[in-house]
Amino acid sequence: MIETHGMKTTSAFYSRLGLQECEKLHMASLEVLETTGLEVHYDKARNILVKAGAKAEGQRVRIPEHMVTKARASAPKKLTLWITGRENGAGLSCKM
Repeated sequence: MIETHGMKTTSAFYSRLGLQECEKLHMASLEVLETTGLEVHYDKARNILVKAGAKAEGQRVRIPEHMVTKARASAPKKLTLWITGRENGAGLSCKM
């Protein structure tokens, strides 16, 4: 069963997430990052995360909510993707 915008269906279809769905997804991802964590195989990346406040057990790194919040606050509010290989190029901008 799939639920989006308060509508339930048994088949998948495209629908943009509403604000409540986005918030639920964000909260679930924070829980996964903090409790389950993720495998970080690159030592240098793992060390950077630990220095910033993450907890590591071997290659498993758990990232607390405050680190995610800080990273999101420092991320650019607008992103431009460029198509290369063209004479004049072409850009696609989107607000984050």
